[in-house]
Amino acid sequence: MGKAVPEFHDHDALLPRLRAVVDDRAAKLLGVDGCMGAGKSELARRLAADSGVVYVEVDACLQERLYADQRHDHLAGKLYLEHLDLAIQSNRESEAQESGRAVVVKGICLLDVLDRVGRCSGLVVYAKKVSKNSGLWHPEFELEEYEAGARDFSGLELDELAYHSRVRPHERADLVLVCEGDRPSPGHSLL
Repeated sequence: MGKAVPEFHDHDALLPRLRAVVDDRAAKLLGVDGCMGAGKSELARRLAADSGVVYVEVDACLQERLYADQRHDHLAGKLYLEHLDLAIQSNRESEAQESGRAVVVKGICLLDVLDRVGRCSGLVVYAKKVSKNSGLWHPEFELEEYEAGARDFSGLELDELAYHSRVRPHERADLVLVCEGDRPSPGHSLL
């Protein structure tokens, strides 16, 4: 059995813990990982506004710019990580760290992105979206089906499931933010 990961059920409960990490300079690079629509952006923005950390968004480094409507349908059948301009991502992280302030990096498949740019996060928060009604983690059933080969997946959903199966970010995180909400629809724009 893996380590017990502290869970927080709202941003206001988690932010003081993250603020303490930033104030103590315990981590210079903080990561916010999770599935699409899980609340990563809100957490990273609030941490940046609250603690003065530099906010770097992985999606800003897509080689093929997102369509004006911010939908990701054009990425179907292609690997998400292959569309990132990792040189830009690495440069943004380096510039942010040169400021002397802590940096929060947010994105899906985050541990893979950081690995590819030769970075390691001092602390990772996993944003875990659960059903308002049942409290079940949204990707749990899809992950089981993916691992069993019981169903075909494509696009960003396939990339997320392959990443979660191989890397297990939801188990490796230092902290977990549990957000209640409805499951994003296919092609949902929030990464």
